[in-house]
Amino acid sequence: MIRLLEANGVRVFSLAEQCRRVDVFSLWQGDQPFVFLNTMKSGEHSRMHAAHELGHLPMHRHGVPPGRDVESDAKEFGGVFMMPEDSVRANFRRQASPTLQQPVEIK
Repeated sequence: MIRLLEANGVRVFSLAEQCRRVDVFSLWQGDQPFVFLNTMKSGEHSRMHAAHELGHLPMHRHGVPPGRDVESDAKEFGGVFMMPEDSVRANFRRQASPTLQQPVEIK
């Protein structure tokens, strides 16, 4: 996820160890997007938060449309980005009742 962000021009940095209560945040400095990740979290946690911030960068760069919940927007984007519905469904087409363990094993 970090390589993907960096390959597309996002500067990614780690937060200082004292910032344990902050998971991640992003911002624009001029035309340069930045993401700051808490490296004290698990890899899975960090990947999801990076995808969440990837949603914030283009969707909320110029403000928020009235009535929109920016955190819900970014959370939904991150989830769909990390686990696209078509891809997940394709892995379970032949199974009537997939278990929670199956996607973990595929991962």
